[in-house]
Amino acid sequence: FSIHINCISRHTILCQEGIITFLILVRISNPETIKTNKGEGITMEIGYLNKGNVPLMKLVAVMHYGHWNFQPAAEQMWEHFKHFSRDMKTKKLVYHP
Repeated sequence: FSIHINCISRHTILCQEGIITFLILVRISNPETIKTNKGEGITMEIGYLNKGNVPLMKLVAVMHYGHWNFQPAAEQMWEHFKHFSRDMKTKKLVYHP
């Protein structure tokens, strides 16, 4: 599913789904802001939710821009997912740093 993420910081995610806005308290690792070439003030805020040393979820919030069909966000998704595969015999998820 998709939730519009308004802001990511080290301990919180501010989200909006329809008219409901909510705050999620989590431990975000390696938060960073990446500038884009899409215009002044249009940045991506990125952070990870880890299980141990494995980054299970990468969060990307595109600031001040529609979040659909945004190529830099798609590139960030691939950068995360390319590290995972599945062992076809055991069905276990395998992480490749």
